[in-house]
Amino acid sequence: MVLQAQEYVVTGNVKDVDSATIPFSNVLLLSAKDSTFVQGTLADEEGKFVLEGVKKGAYFLKAIYLGQMSKLLPIDVLKDTHVPKLQIREITQKLDEVVVTSRKPNVRKKEGKLIFEVENSIVSSGTSWDVLNKTPGVINSNNELQVRNQAATVYINGRKMHLSNDEVQEFLENYAGSNIKSIEVQANAKADQDAESGPIINIVTSKSVAFGYKGSVGGYYRQGEQFPKFNGNTAHYFKSEKTHLFLNYSFSPKTEFITAEDKTYFLNESNNPYSQWDTKFDREIQSNTHNITAIFDYQINDNNKLNITALSMLAPNTTYDNFQRSNITNASGVLDSIFTTKNDIGQDKFNSSADVTFRHNFPKNGGWKWNAHFTQFNMDRVQDVRSRYNNIGEDTTRNFDFYTESRQAITIYTSQLDIDTNIGNADIRVGAKAAIIDSESQLDFYNGAAGTRVFNSSLSDLFAYDEQVYAAYVKMSKAWGKWSIDAGLRTEYTLSEGQSQHAINNNKLEYTEWFPSATLSYVPNDNHSFSLNYGRKLRRPRYEDLNPFRYFINENNFLEGNPRLRPNFSNELTLSYGLKEQYFVDFYYRDNGNYITAVSFADNQAQVLKTIRQNVLGSTSFGVDLYHGRSITNWWYANFYVSIFHEDETFLAIESIEEKYRNEYDGWYVDISNSFTLSKDGTLTGDLGFSYLSGYLQSSFLQEETIGLNLGLQKTFWNKRASLSFKANDILNKQNATITAKYYNQHFRMYNLPETRWFQLSFKYKFGNFRLRDNMRGINKSETDRLK
Repeated sequence: MVLQAQEYVVTGNVKDVDSATIPFSNVLLLSAKDSTFVQGTLADEEGKFVLEGVKKGAYFLKAIYLGQMSKLLPIDVLKDTHVPKLQIREITQKLDEVVVTSRKPNVRKKEGKLIFEVENSIVSSGTSWDVLNKTPGVINSNNELQVRNQAATVYINGRKMHLSNDEVQEFLENYAGSNIKSIEVQANAKADQDAESGPIINIVTSKSVAFGYKGSVGGYYRQGEQFPKFNGNTAHYFKSEKTHLFLNYSFSPKTEFITAEDKTYFLNESNNPYSQWDTKFDREIQSNTHNITAIFDYQINDNNKLNITALSMLAPNTTYDNFQRSNITNASGVLDSIFTTKNDIGQDKFNSSADVTFRHNFPKNGGWKWNAHFTQFNMDRVQDVRSRYNNIGEDTTRNFDFYTESRQAITIYTSQLDIDTNIGNADIRVGAKAAIIDSESQLDFYNGAAGTRVFNSSLSDLFAYDEQVYAAYVKMSKAWGKWSIDAGLRTEYTLSEGQSQHAINNNKLEYTEWFPSATLSYVPNDNHSFSLNYGRKLRRPRYEDLNPFRYFINENNFLEGNPRLRPNFSNELTLSYGLKEQYFVDFYYRDNGNYITAVSFADNQAQVLKTIRQNVLGSTSFGVDLYHGRSITNWWYANFYVSIFHEDETFLAIESIEEKYRNEYDGWYVDISNSFTLSKDGTLTGDLGFSYLSGYLQSSFLQEETIGLNLGLQKTFWNKRASLSFKANDILNKQNATITAKYYNQHFRMYNLPETRWFQLSFKYKFGNFRLRDNMRGINKSETDRLK
């Protein structure tokens, strides 16, 4: 009787020093006795590998990728064995005379994230803001980036950007899209991410993979319906065996024009209009914005790495020239009077941040990482407002002038420690984080025009806000057979205190909350995949939300913060299905809780329109998202994204007899992006994008439909060193929509018209070592031959 030796399966994951997966690496199984080759395989695009038919015994595992190798990892195969991390040092890609040419963007799903790969595609030819606006699943709502109708937090390379919506837009509009490798869209934060992050849009930047120096210069000219805009940028990479340095500078002088048309009905006790205000608002913004980004990586040795990242945004001498004209009619529709306001604003803004990260790898598996972050934000603003009330004969009947000076300073400190290791075949990560935020805002209000101004203490204020957040988490990832799980638990203790000089008592909050998150995945075969994802999230009031200052557009229209706001907690559950890594379907349900929003109200007696931030009484969202990406032909690639959704919310109707109002909407959104290779050598490419949003819910408002149609062309020349791009945005001029509030004794609508229709010419020139050269030293040819 002949006994057959028992054979086992060895599986694992190939990763780099930052625990990022490395696709398509060679994995070798060597004899522990004499390091001779036993068998080998190729990892898949997610860095996973499978070695079958391995006999019982002692072995070494080794991974090779583009000239870089892992250390020999000893394993004893006594049963089916899983290796959580086969670690390769920093990758240096040097392929002989290979030039990275323009390629098609791609969408894929991985570990609960949608990944939009855009590097070297036509999509990346504009600004980073343009790239995000073309990312499937991301919607731009009044310059706020949203995922599934919820405000998203922007990260860069896994680091949170501590910026407001306007600042994020300003930064990304001045950061070249060619610096982006991919965009990761994540519906729920994981345990090792801030609970307040909510949906996350992570921008993964490109890295120089060739030793030596390379750089680029570029810029664009953009022409809208009113004014041209310009951008100049330059990027520089230097890489040696241990050092990587990236510097990027951009300068954007531009003049923007925004117009708006509003209609407000002031109603009597019978809810009939007794006065109607038809308002046209024009804003001209002149700005000169400088952005500087610096990234320094230093590989101290095989087990220690240092990273320093700095971002600075300087926008001095920004001016806002605002003019508003309101035609006021009576109940019979007869013109009664005219109200005009000239509102001039001057602003200086500076935002700078720095991150220091140190990574240490343990001798076998795992390691620890420490990060320290600092942000300093300063803004000074002056506002000069002059209002005139005229009768139908254009005679001035009353003047109202005021002047404000405001200053804001915000300082943010954070420190985080993460430790990852392996227990059995499970990846374990634990960590802790501390964040300290100090914010101070001051507003000085003066009545009257220049020469007669009088300080108004009742409308002036000093608001100080301090916040401390201390967090700890544990996270576990484990795969077995066709199943895998990624689960974690995070706890955060928050202590915040806001004090206004007009308030009798401090607004102090202290609470500890727990935030579980989990993704359970099942992959029965190569054609099908299933996953279930759950996450609990937090939304703290922002500084501008809590600040009780009034920002006046004119004396009859202002925005006001609310120091009584409370944090909000939400829960989201998503069931996902994937077919052949081409078709993806997500079913989601989210309890939004008492989320914070800005709600507009008309004071019918005082004839004032005010926008106030408040916690809604309740809100839910649910729907289905569908993704599909495929090559239609060998020169045409298309991405499809469709979302069918329901939104509802109940808010306090503070200007109505009824105490609350429920607003709800059922809608759908579709986005189709097409990429074309228009020449045989791949030097001429194009893209065509179409989007449609049936409508949208914005607190007390319902937004009407919007349609987007965009076109792009790109030509590379001079031996791939130069590229020229043309882009046309909002060709149909239908990306802007009217929003309407009509309920109880409220009836008004707004139609904002920023310059969304424009064409743009972009140019980029690369110099230095922009080719990738081969230096595959360290690979034993006999071993690689066996893998062919």
